[in-house]
Amino acid sequence: MNNLNFLREEPPLNWLDYCVNEKKFKIFLESKKSDPTQVSTLGSQFTDQAILVDRECDILARTECDKENLAHIRHKSTKLWMYAFSCFASMNWDFALMKQFFFYVFHNILSMRALMNRLVAFCYPGRTVGSVDDVLSILEEIKESDMKFRRPEHFFISWLYATWLLKVDVSGRYPEIIAKPTVSNPANQFDSNLMQSEQFKNCIIELRKSVEGARSFLTRILECCCNDQMVVLTKDCFLEPLIKGSDLKINNFLNFGSLNVIPVQVPNFQASDRWLSPDLWAPLVSFSLMCNHFAAGNLIEARNKLKQIVRNWERYDKGSVNNPMPIFGINVDDLAGYCDAFGIAHSFQPPVSRIHDESIFSEVNEKIMKSIDSFTMLQQSECQRIACTSMAASSDDIFVENVVKQFVNDFSPTLNALIKLINKTSTAHLIKVCWRLIKMKAKITALQEIMQFFSAKIPNFVKDFENVRFSEVVPLFRNCLETFLRFLKKKLLTGDIDLWRLLVSFDMPEIKSLCSKLSTQFSLPRRYEISRMVGDAISAAATQGNVENVNLILGKLEQLAVIGDGARWRTFCNDCVKEMGPLGKIPDIQVRFAYDAVRVQLECWHARLSRVSNNAEFVHFTHTLNLTVKAFVQSSMTNTAAIIVYNLLFTHSFACLRLRSPFLDVAKMIGAYMTSTDSIVARQIIEGPWWHVMSSTFQECQTSSKRRNEGQLIDCKLLVTKSQFLEMIRLIKEYRTISFLISFLGKMFTAAKNELKVMKEIGGLSAGQDIEKDIFIEHPEYWHSFLYFIPILLRKQAGDEPKFDIPFLVECLHIVFENALMINPINAFWLRSYADFHFACDKFFDALVLYMEACVACSESLLKPLPDNVVDDVMWRKVQHCLRFIGNETASALICQFMRTVPERYISTAASLMKTCGDSFDDACGYFTLLSDMNLVEFMSDVYGKLNLHKKEKCLLQAISVPEMNSHNMSQLEKFRRRERFLLVLCAHVFRLNL
Repeated sequence: MNNLNFLREEPPLNWLDYCVNEKKFKIFLESKKSDPTQVSTLGSQFTDQAILVDRECDILARTECDKENLAHIRHKSTKLWMYAFSCFASMNWDFALMKQFFFYVFHNILSMRALMNRLVAFCYPGRTVGSVDDVLSILEEIKESDMKFRRPEHFFISWLYATWLLKVDVSGRYPEIIAKPTVSNPANQFDSNLMQSEQFKNCIIELRKSVEGARSFLTRILECCCNDQMVVLTKDCFLEPLIKGSDLKINNFLNFGSLNVIPVQVPNFQASDRWLSPDLWAPLVSFSLMCNHFAAGNLIEARNKLKQIVRNWERYDKGSVNNPMPIFGINVDDLAGYCDAFGIAHSFQPPVSRIHDESIFSEVNEKIMKSIDSFTMLQQSECQRIACTSMAASSDDIFVENVVKQFVNDFSPTLNALIKLINKTSTAHLIKVCWRLIKMKAKITALQEIMQFFSAKIPNFVKDFENVRFSEVVPLFRNCLETFLRFLKKKLLTGDIDLWRLLVSFDMPEIKSLCSKLSTQFSLPRRYEISRMVGDAISAAATQGNVENVNLILGKLEQLAVIGDGARWRTFCNDCVKEMGPLGKIPDIQVRFAYDAVRVQLECWHARLSRVSNNAEFVHFTHTLNLTVKAFVQSSMTNTAAIIVYNLLFTHSFACLRLRSPFLDVAKMIGAYMTSTDSIVARQIIEGPWWHVMSSTFQECQTSSKRRNEGQLIDCKLLVTKSQFLEMIRLIKEYRTISFLISFLGKMFTAAKNELKVMKEIGGLSAGQDIEKDIFIEHPEYWHSFLYFIPILLRKQAGDEPKFDIPFLVECLHIVFENALMINPINAFWLRSYADFHFACDKFFDALVLYMEACVACSESLLKPLPDNVVDDVMWRKVQHCLRFIGNETASALICQFMRTVPERYISTAASLMKTCGDSFDDACGYFTLLSDMNLVEFMSDVYGKLNLHKKEKCLLQAISVPEMNSHNMSQLEKFRRRERFLLVLCAHVFRLNL
């Protein structure tokens, strides 16, 4: 019960709601508003329930039981399977779509196998097919002479099952991470996750044994059924028998009186009206076989199948225009990738539209670009990062300039950089940059290699390049672009085993041996990405003859960083430093490797552990990271400090660019707060630079500018605008930063609300008796003196409205709280603050739900005492107000039992109960057995007597007049039990649970 944040979202669908109403289920599947995620969730639930019923049926079949009971269980199983197949068919039998929307049974290979076997059993009713049987032999029962299927549905299920086996084989060759046993298990406790993963592994191994038969089976289908049409089973095949069948419902399964006359429901395969011609299903079968051959390493068979697909593509493309079934469509991008890998010419790559405008050349600021030329590569990448955050027109120029210079210095761009080049109109920018470098007498050969690389990576690059006519540039590159694409792929695919071993190996002795063996036959592929931190210095210090080998091992080092293997990265890094010889002893390079080690450790830490946790793995990994950082700090203190220029951003160094990062100073202040361990220092940061700099961002927009005495306008410059601040806090997911923002925004929102309330009271608009609406914060000691600054700044002049933008504060708090509950939905402090925020916005029911979630989050099963630092009398008074708002007056009165300063609350509670005249939407008498405070009982009894509600008064006295509530009972066990039960009942009522 600890994670109750999901209760504020839309409740998930329940299979039982649709199983008892077939028409409702049909409307849901046929609705255009149906979410594929919801359909897959229902299908997963039906599959799980059907498997459980099948197990129950197997147990009953082995025991002496009533035949009618067994028949009824089988009827129930059949119905559940047909519901599951309806969901599967509504998703067009698309395995990829099932996996995309987290269809549970797709990842659970045991459930998926049972699902497929049951579908085969429906198509072959004369055969007994179990959930773990090998059904491929049943599908192959076709005459070898003519290879004709007896029934239309046999063709479809045979193709579907064989295709699924091929997908299982491909997935089995690249297995996902499975559960591992714990390091220490002295009690030899049962690990269900480990057992389940072992079952999945064994099931995949068993299924992969049938892959050879599945491949040969599909090959025979292509040969013998090339003129046959294939029927596609639709959801109507399974829904029609459910709707037109018996009136038996799930909740009436114990009524066996009419089971003898109720026929077992079976699918109606004749209800399908979708037929596919051979021009549609044959290429798909060939594509599945080609993918499986490629994954298995059978490149000759894969190449032949690919040629067959390309040869028949025109007929398939014409027939697939009106094809509504995604599963019978081939992904053009995947097919183009296979063709490119094999060097097969194709014409189905969708064109990429590009716009070329020569006027862009007139917008180049040569001074800016020349100033960037003097920077290092690391500084240039930082310039481009800052330019992207601003509206600078030269950001694209800087980006393309960086990409080209990385190539010139034997570095390849990242994958994201290539994607940007493809998606943007960057051809003109590329030519412009190359033209500048040519005029500067740069490396012409290197520039030609760059253009060759772009012709291989960017679609239609050669054609677009020719469309941009610059007579000084085009002749230099025209000849090298025409035949390079085919030459590059042919050279790579015809490489021997040594070349491929060199590309995939991470063993330093093997790499050295292969490099010496290949000698001049191998040249470094430009696709190798090298760390900018290390490569920037090494490329300048390495000799010309050693650059290839150094860049090769640095590229492999970065590959390990991308993979996320921190242990192998450290080992290979030590080998790299040793292999570099004198280069590895340069202090500047050593410090750069230390910086890179911290970077890799952080990336691995974030990739493996996205959320803060207290488990052993997190503690161990964090300890290792801390040791790495400490070692880095110690090593950097003894070396040169020049490296700091490359790691700390000094804005005055980029003044010539006139670029600005609005988040830099804000991040520095938040970082100073986060790194401070003294509360006094943290309070000084809050009261000093943070408040004085950030307060103007939260002010209302001025309709007219004030003037100083000398008549000049006051220029109010914002460090961060409202839109920029919203953009920044949307990205913040760090624990302490979120707590800081909640405290800062919460205190500002509270002060603004209270000041507005005071001004309304002065104007006679409020009676001044509203309940306080302060927002709870985790560290109030940091913000004590901060409260004295806000009222002074809230008023512009006497009688004016508050100057702070309350709607903007509300929007900021919404974003921060959403991020907070995203990373830790059971943080009691954040839940309490979020509840107070909803209460201050008069959203009382949402606040009540969050208050109860905070109670559950800070107490195990609500049986232990609630901590005072989260749950206090202020919260209980707000809970009382929320309960009164929804009409639960009796429950509101019982809240007094949890307050510590109860006596002064008795009178106000009794007065509120008197105003209702006894009317309440809750079960008043039902709550009386949960009363434990005798003083509260006296007040409530007096109220009911004055209202002439004698029946309620009598019930109240009967509930309290039990021996267990004797005041002389020193143990007071019943008193505590009643309080616990009341809290459980209150949570159940608020959460709409049935406890």
